[in-house]
Amino acid sequence: MTTAATCSSSARNTRGLCWSSYGFLEAHNRFKTRYEGLERVDFDDYPSAALREALANAVAHRDYALSGPTLVSVMPSRVEIVTLGGLVPGISYEDLSANISLPRNKLLASVLYRLGIIEAWGTGIGRMRTAYEGQREAVEIAVTPNTFSVALANRNAAKEVGGATGLTSEEVLVARAIAEGETMRSAIQKAVGFSQTKTINLLNSLIEKGIVVREGGTRNLRYLLK
Repeated sequence: MTTAATCSSSARNTRGLCWSSYGFLEAHNRFKTRYEGLERVDFDDYPSAALREALANAVAHRDYALSGPTLVSVMPSRVEIVTLGGLVPGISYEDLSANISLPRNKLLASVLYRLGIIEAWGTGIGRMRTAYEGQREAVEIAVTPNTFSVALANRNAAKEVGGATGLTSEEVLVARAIAEGETMRSAIQKAVGFSQTKTINLLNSLIEKGIVVREGGTRNLRYLLK
């Protein structure tokens, strides 16, 4: 199941919109406790610092000339924030990991910096990854000519499903979607946000590893945890 919110395309009242969306994200940020031997380990689903940086990035760098909303979605396996406006001309996808920032909205970025919402330009992606204790795969960046998306992995979901299985992070997301009740390929694909080909490949990999089994025929094919 996906829970979603939208932010207005207006640049006015930016601080209120930013923190309203942050409140929405934190309201869906579950807290869990697990034990590793005798040690108690507490985890939120998502590091608050990563949520904050992802949302601040969406507000600061979106293209306000485009009228659509910024989409904030909470899924069983991840949080996804999609904002309008691709990369600023002069910046490539490879530059995103180099702590380089070329603000689309320089005045807005300056205001957010003075408000303390932005701590330092060009460090947002690095801060998100640091919040996940260096797990680079937990933060996924996707760029199209007109959109910029940040996906943050639910680290509790990953530990519950993949803690002792040796699965990749993407396989964990698929397995978690099945554990949450999504058994049809189309539903699993929608839950994890991958392409059809990638979802099928991951399902096949999970079957080969003995984690998932197929049930039913062509029209009612289901995938279940073994």
